[in-house]
Amino acid sequence: MPTMPGDPVLQEKIEQVRQRQALLAQWRATGSPELMKQAEVLEGRYHTRDVGELADDVYLSAAHEPASPGLGWIRVSEHPELLKQWLGVNWSEKKIQDYLQPLHSDFRAEIYLPDPRVYGPDVKPVIVIKGSNGLVAVLDGKGGIILRESALEDWIENGRQGIGLESDHADRAMTLMTDFHYSFKRPFECAGHSKGAASASAGAELTGMTAYIYNGAGLHPNTVQRYAQQHHLPVLGTDQIIHSYYVHGEMLHDAQTGIHDMDPL
Repeated sequence: MPTMPGDPVLQEKIEQVRQRQALLAQWRATGSPELMKQAEVLEGRYHTRDVGELADDVYLSAAHEPASPGLGWIRVSEHPELLKQWLGVNWSEKKIQDYLQPLHSDFRAEIYLPDPRVYGPDVKPVIVIKGSNGLVAVLDGKGGIILRESALEDWIENGRQGIGLESDHADRAMTLMTDFHYSFKRPFECAGHSKGAASASAGAELTGMTAYIYNGAGLHPNTVQRYAQQHHLPVLGTDQIIHSYYVHGEMLHDAQTGIHDMDPL
């Protein structure tokens, strides 16, 4: 197994996931069609909550804030070597930075790798696109890092995409997800909240990968079609692979406390 990052063992999260899996296995072992169907639904809800936590954590990642110790996922921006070690995606550290935390843009994204101590080997990586607003860490021109609010640039880009104009942020998101698709060559998932949800939907349409979107901004039909034509790419996905949810209240609160306040759209 590749060398793990030096964070504490996630014993509480490991136990939580173990209990989930035991319950699902128990229901499925009954052979009851009703319980087996309920197990499938519950498993989907568990995963929706887990991915929702990532759609929240990407805001912390953008500001170089630490992840929750119980997250159960590893940020590629912090451990770029794992992209090659674990997934075989041979991107340079510069390329990873340009994709996830570019120097000359407030666009931010993250690639999350499931911690095998928590989830085992079968859970897919998730690419998450940051939504509107929030602090981003940027260079101060003196070799240090400062934080600035991304709202102005985010809303300009969100507005452009929303009315069908070309958007640098949307293009960056689609480039990240399509390049990962053709480099990884295996299933992954996309996610985002608000503006990031529209970009995640665009990535799903271009790659055919499942997307989980929360309180999503609208995706203009021109966005994907234009990008696909400009880059000579097929459109592989449909609306059926995009799972949309409305989260009541603050994303931070609802993603961390449970799945009951998430309504499918």
